[in-house]
Amino acid sequence: MKRFLRIFPTYWIALGIGVAALFVSAFYWSKPVSITTLDYIGNALLLSNALSYTRSDILSVAWTLQIEIKFYLLAPFIYMALKRGLLLPVLLCGLAVLGVYWNATALCDGVHIACWDHYRFGVRMLWFDAMFMVFMLIGSLFYAQYRKLLRSWQVIAGVIFLVGCYQAAVSAAPLPELATDRRVPYLWGLAIFACLYFMRDSVTLTRPFRFLADISYSLYLVHPLFGYVTMRLLMAHGAPYIVALPVALSLVIGLATIMYLYVEAPLIAFGKRFSKAWFGARKNGKVVVPEAAQALDLPAFHA
Repeated sequence: MKRFLRIFPTYWIALGIGVAALFVSAFYWSKPVSITTLDYIGNALLLSNALSYTRSDILSVAWTLQIEIKFYLLAPFIYMALKRGLLLPVLLCGLAVLGVYWNATALCDGVHIACWDHYRFGVRMLWFDAMFMVFMLIGSLFYAQYRKLLRSWQVIAGVIFLVGCYQAAVSAAPLPELATDRRVPYLWGLAIFACLYFMRDSVTLTRPFRFLADISYSLYLVHPLFGYVTMRLLMAHGAPYIVALPVALSLVIGLATIMYLYVEAPLIAFGKRFSKAWFGARKNGKVVVPEAAQALDLPAFHA
């Protein structure tokens, strides 16, 4: 419930704003809006790649949220394994994805997309998302190191193994745009994250960065269509790029702030209260049974 409230309501508002910006842009330049009803449904449910053979994300950043939703389905099983100090199940996930990709392209003679076409529905769910879920598993290992669920050498070996699985899967995927030069940023991102993770006790967020961290999700969602359409309209009316950019950026940040204050933050707080009321709170390593659960004679669950 917490993750649903954290992701979907804010996303739906951003999607509505994006669609409105899309229609304004289409009207101004006298171009049709080529979005089907199925596209709208798929985007609203974050299932556009499952409901449409050709991915049609209205918000260009929505593809990452679709991967995140699928990862949440896998996360409880990963957590249970890591909580028991088991690294092998996590590594097997990476190996399984690599096996699926290899099986899809082993006899393709370089024409990967033709082989992937035979998978149809499976291709829409796996050809793009699964390899990035392997990369996300690396974060689970950092979490295990933070909670001291695994030994440091296990985490290092696991990260190296999962990076190898990800890189090999990218090589087998039918995505020409993910060539070797496009994979390097992921390695840089991992290196930067690892450095900041181990320096976390000496890093302090200043007020401007904390503000940007707070509104980051709303800003991430609202900037593509609203921001780009605003810039194009300003430039179409004669504003130079050096003026259009700060104006559009200011409007996007303002809109993201409003979304955070009046939608995202209240729902995050509500989700935490709901979780605490029904699933208990952790105090001194123990799970306290909430009053709501006691009234219904329900067991306590780890939050």
